[in-house]
Amino acid sequence: MRKVLITTLFATLCAIFSAECQTITQFKERLAVADTLSGARVVCVEFGSAKEAIEKFDVQTSPMEVLQGYRIRIYSGNHQAARAEAEAAKALFEENYAVPAYFVYDNPYFLVTVGNCLSQEEAMILLRSVRVHFPKAFIVTTEIPRQVVLSRPTPKPTEEALSAEQLQTENPTQEEQKQEEAAVVLEQR
Repeated sequence: MRKVLITTLFATLCAIFSAECQTITQFKERLAVADTLSGARVVCVEFGSAKEAIEKFDVQTSPMEVLQGYRIRIYSGNHQAARAEAEAAKALFEENYAVPAYFVYDNPYFLVTVGNCLSQEEAMILLRSVRVHFPKAFIVTTEIPRQVVLSRPTPKPTEEALSAEQLQTENPTQEEQKQEEAAVVLEQR
């Protein structure tokens, strides 16, 4: 569980920092604005291949619009009643889970996929819980828009994590006990 939380946190931070990165062109524009105190400004002049190289670098380092990720396919069908079955599968999923579901028609198939997982471990955990209602579900790779990843809610701690936290607060470590005793001694003075 820790591994999934750490991986999710790391991926979210990477996405946030990549969204805040600036291109060289933006950097040069910021430098060209006169300083409020001294009035100094920087003027950049580029010649020939240097300009092409910088433009190429800007394109390569621009923030990614999509990330490679995983979703769970809970329904796939192409028969007469497939549309109705896909809508029913999506409705059943939305009743039981607080995870986004996606209904897509990819000729000739009606597909329902769920989740926005950044790691296989996260997808496997979701798959395990989804198989209660959808035993034929499986993991598929997909592109997930960056904005979807940034807007994901932070995961709530599980009961196991909460019980471990409670145990730690109920059974303070020796260091915490020493700190409490030192605080009591200081209060008595």
